[in-house]
Amino acid sequence: MTTSKQHELELMELKLQNSVLTDVNRFLIQKLKTSPDLNYVHEVNELKQELRLTKEISDYFEKINDKLQFIPHILSHELKTPLVPILSYSELLQNGSFGKLNDVQKEKLSIVLNSVSDLNKLFDKFVLTQKIESKTFEPEISKVNLFQHLQKIIDDSFEHNNPVELNCSPKIDILCDSELFKIIIKEIFDNAIKVSEKPNIHVNCKVNDNNVRIFIKNDGPKIPEYELEKIFQKFYQVDMDLTRNVPGLGLGLFICKNLVNMQKGKIMAKNSENGMVIIITMVVI
Repeated sequence: MTTSKQHELELMELKLQNSVLTDVNRFLIQKLKTSPDLNYVHEVNELKQELRLTKEISDYFEKINDKLQFIPHILSHELKTPLVPILSYSELLQNGSFGKLNDVQKEKLSIVLNSVSDLNKLFDKFVLTQKIESKTFEPEISKVNLFQHLQKIIDDSFEHNNPVELNCSPKIDILCDSELFKIIIKEIFDNAIKVSEKPNIHVNCKVNDNNVRIFIKNDGPKIPEYELEKIFQKFYQVDMDLTRNVPGLGLGLFICKNLVNMQKGKIMAKNSENGMVIIITMVVI
């Protein structure tokens, strides 16, 4: 066998051994076609080095990705664990288990409870965002009665001073993951409360062919038209100069959009005469 043929076989063997590195393999074949025989050995050594470096980089990013999979666990367990006794003892204090509190103490304790609750929700959002982006779960789609499910979400969300007016036929059944759908609706409710001094939320459901459109309207400030599409982006927040100071990191509507998409639905936002409307489209049975 000639030296040229040996070099050619060596190049082809190298190609087969690293078939997963497609771009480098293309480069290898091109070199085989265009380079003189005398340069084969030098080029083979160079390409071997390139392949080794590419493999090392690939392995490095794979290790990083493996570590990222632990982020939801860290947030949901290690960081949330200290919140449990804080919340538990604060609730016991509020209920008078350790003695009667005066009005000032009750007020300050209420601030503590609200802050712990907000922090707990923030951890949950980070965990859910990581799961969405890593695609580590799939929705469990089933038949759900829309009116009953919406009413239960409303009852669970507002024990007192319910600001939601529901207008929905009891005969509408949709295909969705009931738990994910609850997260979506509660997040939109929370967002409506944040942006309104005296929140009034109106929920209307309209069937159109094989879909139902769920209109969730709040009486908060309008959003500039050029920002309506952007509010579903991760970490995006409307310019605070245009609205009142609204807390949050801009994860809620990003989560909503992704969870709706996972259930073969659609979500959009538009301004109304007296506020903003979130419109969710879901498949009906």
